[in-house]
Amino acid sequence: MLEYRLAPTHAHTSQINDVLAALALLASPTLLEAEGGVQRWARTSLLLIGHSAGAFMGLSVVLKPATGTRALFVVDPVVRKAVAGLVLVDGIYDLPDLLAEYPDYSGFVEDAFGKDPSALEADSPARWGFATPDEGGRAMRMLVLHSNEDELLSLRQPEGLVARLGALEGGEAVLEVDYETLKGSHDDVVKRDELAGAVKGWLQGGGNVKAP
Repeated sequence: MLEYRLAPTHAHTSQINDVLAALALLASPTLLEAEGGVQRWARTSLLLIGHSAGAFMGLSVVLKPATGTRALFVVDPVVRKAVAGLVLVDGIYDLPDLLAEYPDYSGFVEDAFGKDPSALEADSPARWGFATPDEGGRAMRMLVLHSNEDELLSLRQPEGLVARLGALEGGEAVLEVDYETLKGSHDDVVKRDELAGAVKGWLQGGGNVKAP
């Protein structure tokens, strides 16, 4: 469970930099002594599970901004390459699209990212691309989960992300989608057994695509 600083006290990019610092530690051998000299997890096979803003940041770790757009943080290729799988749960992925659907969300978005429309586009990982091998890009599995009972986010965010990822070239991500398994409200999905069951099934084989 990775902790990170919160807006508005700490605006973007404080949050993602905190996450990257934690992942850099998990991907390094630094903790081996604390583990008694026995490696307790594979440094090059990390699995990220992010909910809501956590999904936004998880996607920001594995993808990269388009060439020519602003890059306010840098992902170490070692860290990016260490991520073998990514689970996105009821996430936000495209800030301009979010505000187009929910104008009332402008307050918390602006607290973290400001008001510049071009900056909101540049900071949205749904608009990015796959990293090259030199940048730490690798074959990986991605699972997009969303509850139909989420009262704060409709399927517009995950559907837009899946459509864009499917159109990208150069990546080796195996994308799986499930809009049926999760139950409950936006905050409740992480407290219910369905999430654990969905991740377990995905890890054990997966391959099922459940969409409306």
